[in-house]
Amino acid sequence: MQMEESFYYDKHVKYIKKVASDTESFEFLVSQYLRMSGVYWGMTAMSILGKDMNVDMDGPGIVEWVLTCQDPVSGG
Repeated sequence: MQMEESFYYDKHVKYIKKVASDTESFEFLVSQYLRMSGVYWGMTAMSILGKDMNVDMDGPGIVEWVLTCQDPVSGG
């Protein structure tokens, strides 16, 4: 007996958007040190799903946030 596998595209997109916008949860506050990698993986996942970062996510806002994390002296 073979099981049919389904990919729930809309549910994936909805989850990624929810995680990206949930700034009031306990999980958001205690995972601050993971934020940069979370941004990377979230944007990568949305790109793979064919989403436009400027339409479906706040692309310019994300870029602005990433640049605020850059050290002005070392560039890192």
